[in-house]
Amino acid sequence: MFKKILVPFDGFGLADAVLPFIPQLAKGFGSSVIMLWVMTPNGARSAGAMAVVELEEAARRLSLEVGDVSPMVTVGSPAPTIIRIAAEEGCDLIAMTTHGRGVIGRGLLGSVADEVVRYSPVPTMVFAPRKADEEWSGSSIIDRIIVPLDGSDYAESVLPYVQNMAHRMDLEIVLFRVNDYAGIYSGAWVGLPYIPVAEQLVDPAVETSDEEYLETVAEKLRSNGLRVRWELLNGNPAYQVAEFARETKHNMVALATRGHSGIERWIEGSVSERAVLDSGDPVLIIPPAAEESAVA
Repeated sequence: MFKKILVPFDGFGLADAVLPFIPQLAKGFGSSVIMLWVMTPNGARSAGAMAVVELEEAARRLSLEVGDVSPMVTVGSPAPTIIRIAAEEGCDLIAMTTHGRGVIGRGLLGSVADEVVRYSPVPTMVFAPRKADEEWSGSSIIDRIIVPLDGSDYAESVLPYVQNMAHRMDLEIVLFRVNDYAGIYSGAWVGLPYIPVAEQLVDPAVETSDEEYLETVAEKLRSNGLRVRWELLNGNPAYQVAEFARETKHNMVALATRGHSGIERWIEGSVSERAVLDSGDPVLIIPPAAEESAVA
């Protein structure tokens, strides 16, 4: 797991926000790193040798902390090429920011990151660079992993990754479940203001069941010597996760790409996408195809 990390680089800030986090990841897993600059044909003609020099210098600086860092330059369409190179080089994590200064995003994630997240068969770690500057204040050490759970197998498929990361990087795990009470918060998905649920609408039986579920999952993780706690809230899931992340600082949010209570919408829906990325924390996105490699 995370034996080789691919970091897309474009010379315009695409890797700036994520690079400070690579040493902690690489040291925890003994990872090597590939820094990849994918240039379009027009970009290759205009950038040329200067691009290679800039990439090699960035790789040299990172190698002072990581050790095994390889620069790579290729020509092609950015997102498909990033995914292809990750496969060809045996990378098991793609780490990239959502927008670089030179990237014009199609959506909130940015067109390149959006396509990589949707189609990469290996996990992707994405980061919102402007929020990173505000939230991390010079420190790039992750202290805990927030794990949103909706009770589905897909949501729980992230847990082997979380367990491995927590063990290798000495991270606290926070299991997070949010009840939206059958669409009471659906307005948030289309940009309406968040409205807290009335206390009388909260079902005590549902809360008790959710508490038991979270404690059961937590105990399984604790049995492996991990530090685990859980939070149960009511509201819009993405909003609550982002708020909690902002309050606690220095987190990583770990998501599976599909879940029956809306986790998939956190990746695909523009409003929910904003809510998660607004926290300023790295978001680790695990596709179904990657589940079997979590313990490797």
